[in-house]
Amino acid sequence: MSQQFEQSMANAASVAGATGDDFARMTALAREMGSKTVFSASQAADALYYMASAGYKVDVSSIEYPKLFATGPT
Repeated sequence: MSQQFEQSMANAASVAGATGDDFARMTALAREMGSKTVFSASQAADALYYMASAGYKVDVSSIEYPKLFATGPT
C-alpha cells in the first residue's frame, strides 16, 4: 500500500486508540472498501479517521462503515 494509506491508517488508529487486533481489523476494512467501492483505500482510511473523530469505536465503525460506503458519493 502507499505511504498515504499508511499515514491515513496511523491517523485513524491514533484517534480511535486502536492497536493490535483493532488496528488489523481497521486496516482490512479500509482495504476491502477500497477494493469494492469507487473510493481508494486511502479515502476509506480517511473515513475511518473521521468516524473515530466523531466518537465511533472500532467495533461500531466496522458495522456502520460499509453502510456509509453503500450510499456512494453524493
